[in-house]
Order: sequence, then C-alpha cells, then structure tokens
Amino acid sequence: TVDTKKEREFWNQYLRAQQPTILISPVNSSPTAVEKKAITYGDFVDRIRTFCADRCITHAQFFYMCWGLLLRQYLHQDDIVFGIVLSGREQLPFDATETLGNFINIMPLRICLSHIGSIDGLISQIREDCLSIAENQYISLAEVSANAHKGEGSLFNTLFVVENYPKELLLPTTEYEVTSYCLTEQTEYD
Repeated sequence: TVDTKKEREFWNQYLRAQQPTILISPVNSSPTAVEKKAITYGDFVDRIRTFCADRCITHAQFFYMCWGLLLRQYLHQDDIVFGIVLSGREQLPFDATETLGNFINIMPLRICLSHIGSIDGLISQIREDCLSIAENQYISLAEVSANAHKGEGSLFNTLFVVENYPKELLLPTTEYEVTSYCLTEQTEYD
C-alpha cells in the first residue's frame, strides 16, 4: 500500500523553497510549415550509450540532465524544476504487466545547479532524485503542487517524456532520419 503521509513529507522537503520554472513561449508561436531535415548521427548514439553505461544512468536520466542544463541557460536560474512522466507500475498491489490501463503520473524533477561542481555530480544528483521520485510517485501532481508550492500558480510548464519501445520495433542501424514538425496542442505544458 501507498503511504501518502510519507509521500507528502518527501515532496514538501524535496520542493522546499522551489521557485517556479516557467519557460515563456515566444509571442508569435503560431504553427509554421513542416520542415524536413535528415540528420545522420553516426556514432553519436553509441557515445551516449557508453556515457550512460559508464556512469550507471539511464538514457532518460541523461536527457533529463540535458533538458535541465538547457532550461538553466534560457532562464538564468540555478534551481529549476520540470515534469517527468513515470509509469506508475512498480509498486502496484497487482501484476501491472498483465493489466490494461493508464497508470502514468507526472512528477516534478528538481535540478539544483548552484552547488553542483561537475557533470558527474549533477548526474549523481539526478540518479538519486529519480530513485526517490520513483518511490514517491503515487500521489497526484495536483496534491504535490498544492502542498509543496502552496497552490501559487504552476510549479513548472515543461515536461520531458521518454518513451521505451520493444526492441523488435527499433531500427537495426544507428542512422536515423529526423523530421521536425510543429504541432500545437492546448495544455498547461510547453
């Protein structure tokens, strides 16, 4: 069973004194024409895999780090937070792999860069935080925000979503074609 009191305490401590991380959309954010651009990554994908394996982190944690550093650059904030999507299937009282349903939950990931001296230190922080967040993911984001942020507007407006696909659906090569496109959807996240 889920200990909601313990989870509330975790989130209140984790987000204590956290200022909102709001990425402001450009004024003219109307959809533009689709632009196709082929990018060949060569050994870049293998280098990311090696980087992650050497540091015992997931690919998701690597990209969380990248997104956090990008937000820091754009927002000039050393203490940022953004949403990550968790599967919500780890501690259910039944076999979730045999169950059809939506169990995902959005949780805040806080990256405090003011006291991190190196990339390896940042990676360690993200890895530890992701483990703690996974243990405390069964409370709703609305409740987390209301308790930890005192309901004073949005805590963040960006999500970083990593999706896993079965290996048989993956391409057999490390060369990919990336097609960029613009899709406008009304959500509270940018």
